[in-house]
Amino acid sequence: MTNSSEELARDSAGWIIRSDPTTRPRLTGDEQLEGTGGATVADFWRFAMQDLQMNNTRGYLAEFLVGRALGIESNRVEWDPFDLLWHPAPSESVRIEVKSSAYLQSWRQRKLSTPSFSGLKGKVLNEDLGAYPGEPGYNADIYVMCLNDQTDPTAFDPLDISVWKYFVVPRHSLASSNLAGVGLRWLDQNGYTPVSYDELESEAIRVWQLEREKALTPVKSDEKEELRKVAPFSVPIPFSKVDDRAIAPCTSCGRTSRYDAGILHVIRSAHGSSGTGHFDVYCPMHLEQWAAGQR
Repeated sequence: MTNSSEELARDSAGWIIRSDPTTRPRLTGDEQLEGTGGATVADFWRFAMQDLQMNNTRGYLAEFLVGRALGIESNRVEWDPFDLLWHPAPSESVRIEVKSSAYLQSWRQRKLSTPSFSGLKGKVLNEDLGAYPGEPGYNADIYVMCLNDQTDPTAFDPLDISVWKYFVVPRHSLASSNLAGVGLRWLDQNGYTPVSYDELESEAIRVWQLEREKALTPVKSDEKEELRKVAPFSVPIPFSKVDDRAIAPCTSCGRTSRYDAGILHVIRSAHGSSGTGHFDVYCPMHLEQWAAGQR
């Protein structure tokens, strides 16, 4: 078979043009799979996702319930660095990571499982490289830990959403301790109490407000000094001259980025006057270009 990829339409950056998976029409289940003798998408769904207690389908169900509670209508995208994008206000975009856990499993158990929520940190796909470079980080603004609280296997009903409990945690609470996973004990010790499905939206709004306020708080200078020791490139300015803004647009492309203590994205302009000059702020790509030009 001849590779005809060279004939495919591409955008200005060289990417093959495709439909956006987040905006494709939603399947109803009635669509037929051609050549199968009348099988439908609903038949496939029944085959692949019949057991809502299995770990993968339970995770999909948890994401669906959170999205439903928050009024999110977009389709699920498998390879996004976060699970849901929420707009609590027209000018706000909140990244949400959803995790699920349960006491009961589909497989045989000698005892109830100990609920835990892992994978809170992850790498982000660099599409230009086709790889996941760098260290795992926090890619969401708030994290929703979903617990199926049923402990009686004879009463288990996968369609009963009343047994689901939701813990909503702001990003900074996890990042302050560099946590890649948490359990119920940590949630309890840190004051995170579960809410019901009907309470989830108001709780998410409350926690997002906490995270937003924290994100706008200037990064402490001692954290910057620690960062300076491990920076992958030389920054020829003292950290006391670095702008403390946590969110700012890139000087080169205008893209707004979040600037954490873990990654140095903010530098003082070489053209500013001593001590009080203006600040240039760069997204990761343009910061690397700036740093290369200083070497």
